[in-house]
Amino acid sequence: MEKFPCHLFQAKWQQGQYYSLCKNPPEKSVVIVMDFAENYSYAMQHEVQSSHWYIAQVTLHPMVAHYQCECDQTSPVREAIHIITDDMKHDSHAVYKFVSTAVDHLTKVRGLSPQRLIQFSDGCTGQYKSKIPFMDVFLREQRFGHTPSGTSLLWVLTREKPM
Repeated sequence: MEKFPCHLFQAKWQQGQYYSLCKNPPEKSVVIVMDFAENYSYAMQHEVQSSHWYIAQVTLHPMVAHYQCECDQTSPVREAIHIITDDMKHDSHAVYKFVSTAVDHLTKVRGLSPQRLIQFSDGCTGQYKSKIPFMDVFLREQRFGHTPSGTSLLWVLTREKPM
């Protein structure tokens, strides 16, 4: 029970940071919240019998990006980015690929040139909180051309499971 007040303080602080960053994203920054949704099974309506025993699945990884449109600075833009893949491994390499795809979309399709990427996630150890994601944050400037954000590191480091 001793850790609950600390956890409550951290959760409220993180929620406040998230809401303030989404409501007013910093200039030349993108705030992304992301999490693995689920594996989705799909089947054809009139499948043959042999297809009944093979269940195809895809992984859904939704992300929501908040940023200031460079043409209109009056209100922030909230854009949903959905990654659908047949890769069933929910690991840090998949997260890196998904973030790379989202950054490519924002730079090439939307014409943004972000200098900072602020990530919020649930802090799952195997996906967002191991040595590989920290190395990705460290090498982000070389790979994506923008600097890592202290907020994304604080979120990952302070996230705890409730008691």
